[in-house]
Amino acid sequence: MTERAQATGIGRWWVAIVVAATLAAASGFVTSLLLPKSYEASSTLLVGSPVSGGQLDYEQILAATLEAQTFASLATANSTLQETIVRTGLDGTADDLRRRLEVDAPPSSRFVIVTISDAMPRAAADTANAIAATLLLSQADADERETLRDLEAELVELSSQTSDIEAEVEQLRADDPRRPALEEQLADTQRTWAERLQEISAMNANGLVLVDPAVPPREPIAPRPLLNAALAGIAGGAFTLGAALLLGRAGALRVSPPSLRR
Repeated sequence: MTERAQATGIGRWWVAIVVAATLAAASGFVTSLLLPKSYEASSTLLVGSPVSGGQLDYEQILAATLEAQTFASLATANSTLQETIVRTGLDGTADDLRRRLEVDAPPSSRFVIVTISDAMPRAAADTANAIAATLLLSQADADERETLRDLEAELVELSSQTSDIEAEVEQLRADDPRRPALEEQLADTQRTWAERLQEISAMNANGLVLVDPAVPPREPIAPRPLLNAALAGIAGGAFTLGAALLLGRAGALRVSPPSLRR
């Protein structure tokens, strides 16, 4: 079978290829919309207090990075997860919570990032912050735990308020008369957040500091209808193209003289 004849055979199938790709893409898109959504929220902690007015030396940085790895392991420990469940009243066991948990401590970094996936955005943020709070409280002195717990809760609430105000501001036009008041409210909230962070840092200078509490995510991480539709469309088109090539070659073998089949 010549290349020209093969191309002609494929050309006859182009409608079927386009239709198959379109149907597969539509099927992938609709199926994605029917799947349950999953949200992720992350709470970021810092080992040691944030540097202000000075710099950490090499030994301090090395010790902090090693501690970050230790705290990352501690975040997934049964004791941490069980205490979090007891304090917050979460359903399920420590193993159930661990399956939704991802803890990352990047190499040569003082950060510990606690990420939780959940079907509800608010639950994802609350659980990530609860685990971070458990780690914070484990490093605090007994007489400071109640104060630290209150400050941590206020910090989380301020972060949530900041996220909500930012979302409102983004929806308003630049000339909207409500925008200046919201921007002023946002600045006040951010200043209060920074003050509470400094208080926590002062109380927990040699341990962990919550530098970026989790906030409810606006968009799910899965499913992704457009991505799934694109992949399904490519797969459907490729499958139909392969079928066209096979059927075209089989037809050519049936009509070709025996001498050409050798």
